[in-house]
Amino acid sequence: MRKRACLARLWNLWCCAAYRDPGFTALGPAEVSLVVSALKGCGGSKELELGKRIHSDAARDGCLAEDSIFVANSAIHMYGKCGALLDAIAAFERMPVHSAASWNSLIVGYTENGRPGLALELFFRMVEGDRLSGSSEGRCDARTLVAAAMACSSLAVREEEAHQHGGDRIVKDTSLALAVKIESFALLDHRNTFVANSLVDMFAKCGSLVDAFRIFEGMEQQCRDVVSWTALIMGCVENGRSELALELFSRMLDSSSCARPNARTYVAVIKACASLAAGEDGTKLSGKIVKVESLARGRAIHSQAEKGGWSSDLYVSTALLELYAFCGSLRDAVKVFEKMAVRDVVAWNALLFGYVESGEAELALSTFSRMTSLGEEPDSRSFVAALMACSSLAANERGVQDCWKLVKLGCLERAMALHSQASSTGAEKDLFVANTFVHLYAKCGSMEDCRRVFQGMEQHSVVSWNSLILGYVEAGENSLALETYVELRRQGRVFPNPRTFVAALMACGALAALCSGRRIHGELSRCGCCVDAKHIFDASSSRKASLVAWSSLILGYSLHGNAEMVLELFQAMQVERVLPDGMVFSSVLGACSHAGLVEEGKKLFGAMKSRYGVEPDVDHYVCLVDLVGRAGFVEGAMAVVRAMPCGPTPLAWITILGACMKWKNLELGLIAFKSLVESSDGEDDLAAACVLMQNIFACICSNAGDRILPPCT
Repeated sequence: MRKRACLARLWNLWCCAAYRDPGFTALGPAEVSLVVSALKGCGGSKELELGKRIHSDAARDGCLAEDSIFVANSAIHMYGKCGALLDAIAAFERMPVHSAASWNSLIVGYTENGRPGLALELFFRMVEGDRLSGSSEGRCDARTLVAAAMACSSLAVREEEAHQHGGDRIVKDTSLALAVKIESFALLDHRNTFVANSLVDMFAKCGSLVDAFRIFEGMEQQCRDVVSWTALIMGCVENGRSELALELFSRMLDSSSCARPNARTYVAVIKACASLAAGEDGTKLSGKIVKVESLARGRAIHSQAEKGGWSSDLYVSTALLELYAFCGSLRDAVKVFEKMAVRDVVAWNALLFGYVESGEAELALSTFSRMTSLGEEPDSRSFVAALMACSSLAANERGVQDCWKLVKLGCLERAMALHSQASSTGAEKDLFVANTFVHLYAKCGSMEDCRRVFQGMEQHSVVSWNSLILGYVEAGENSLALETYVELRRQGRVFPNPRTFVAALMACGALAALCSGRRIHGELSRCGCCVDAKHIFDASSSRKASLVAWSSLILGYSLHGNAEMVLELFQAMQVERVLPDGMVFSSVLGACSHAGLVEEGKKLFGAMKSRYGVEPDVDHYVCLVDLVGRAGFVEGAMAVVRAMPCGPTPLAWITILGACMKWKNLELGLIAFKSLVESSDGEDDLAAACVLMQNIFACICSNAGDRILPPCT
């Protein structure tokens, strides 16, 4: 406010003096300097209205003479800093002539306001000689190239990542193509350190470390400053090459390098260490999982940062705090936290999540209380951490019966207090916070509060729906769980994931709702979510009682042709003492058929009644016919058809025809075709039989070289 008042007072004094002077016709050098300074000041303090007024006053009555380009460029810069892009482009278009500074201010303005695509369009118009509003163009300079590289880097961050064919690198193809084009205009400026650094960062952001290294290695050694090294190190981290990032850091520390690491460098190498910790198998020490190797590396980097005087930097301290917590050393994390002279919400959150992930829920909640008592306002991540801690405590709390429901009163009281706090700060409107509240209330056994939060949300994600459905299942309200699942499918705005299907199938199992279970397992198979669903199924404590969940997973793997997993699940059912039903046997026999496991399939068919008490029905006999016939034993398949207790069915004869077509058995094919014609009145069955019989003749004719008419047309 003080800066704004000074700017306004200075401008008012100048305006009064200018308008009182009858000889005033144009701005002189001193006045131009004042206007430029005032506009820059407005841009720095985001004073848009005052900046507009100054620009308008300066341009009034055509009083801007030959020095108008400096004022206009300053106005464009000011509008860009204030986010007023329409005003910036309007000021640009009114200029009679453009300099490189005009273009640079506009390009940077679009980039900083989240419009990197338009910024690059302006850059390419400038360098390719196109005209904007019919004016002559300014020449591209180093600042232009840096601005374009910044825009391309920003665009690359937004671009959806896709794996490059034939490799593990992640490349943003569209941004990379633009980066190559930008570099073609920068060839003469590679020796400029600012340009080279921007190109290194740009190519790294686009996923091309090869190009980033090429630019870096092409720089003269004395020109590689800390920005150059840091851009390359961070590029390696962001592209999954953390080991290489640490090697570069060691190379930077070598005595031959004239650059010394700064805070950003240490943040980059600490992130590299954290990335490597994610892939390290932890070691159990004192009941905690510790990433020993990464922890040792982190401590070494911490020591180097202390020697360089950077360990007290807020961002370095926060990165170290996150690393230590992630490696399982809360003692080191707390030491870093307590030494911090200044703590922001990010640092508090790092400690909160460290406690949560280490199973120290009470410490997490006490830290949250300490945070708020010291006047630090929690953000959405702070609330998520506190709610996760509360959920962890609810899982271990012994609930009390309330109207036939088990309620965790202690954690429910804490949840309501956190909810009140989140409401007062507006954090409850955040999707992740709201989802965590839905999950927490369900864990506390209060499905009324759970549903109330769900219904009050402006939007729902699949996590929202899953928390509600699973909450109903765990509360024993399985009918409401299925109703919620149906509501999710009916709305069609959110697509279910494996957790959704598993929760719905658990509800079906508890209700013995076989029809609903079959419908859900069909949706599960069509989505191709079997592997993910199995991981969730394995982690579920309710799977033993849910035959529908077992049969659904088995059918899903059967439809995807994974016979090995089908048989493995079938054996696991018996270990869990879950008896298979007819639906399970249909899936297992079908999997054996497609995998050619004839003996295994025949044994299972024979054991259905004798061992499992399941009477084979028509579907099972057809599965056996397909199993035997598909393997080439067509006569055996014919014998199975004739031995069916209820007599041969059209589907059984069609299955025989399919086997005859595969093995070119015309004799048995004609018998099956004749039997089907005599026994079936269905037009669809006859049409299918005609097509199969035509195919049998076609196969035999192509081998014999003769033309034989099919039995039907």
